[in-house]
Amino acid sequence: MIKTARWAPIHSLVVISDPIGGAIPSHFVDIVTATESCIVVLCYAEVDGETEFTLGKASEVDPGKPPTFSGQLLTPSRKIIVHTTEFKTILDAPTIGVTTPVRFWARDTEWPEKVIIGLE
Repeated sequence: MIKTARWAPIHSLVVISDPIGGAIPSHFVDIVTATESCIVVLCYAEVDGETEFTLGKASEVDPGKPPTFSGQLLTPSRKIIVHTTEFKTILDAPTIGVTTPVRFWARDTEWPEKVIIGLE
């Protein structure tokens, strides 16, 4: 099932993790920075407007170009949430296992207005 939402996250960042949390990266070097239990994504500048978020199965949301990020995320609760730095949930989805392959696509590689998150 594909879920979408529009949001202007404070700090222009969102966090993708299991609901119990994860180890937040100590520094950010790119549009996507990750640890084994947490992915932090840079979004459209909050003062300029909302970012469109899409979450779903990778095969259903793949826009037909190579992903900006591809990796594994620990999901011991078998759920993924996309939330703000203030812990407000934007989107969530169940996962199949305790480790979930995650792909991420961004329309822009600096301040993306559209963020697509695909789960395997």
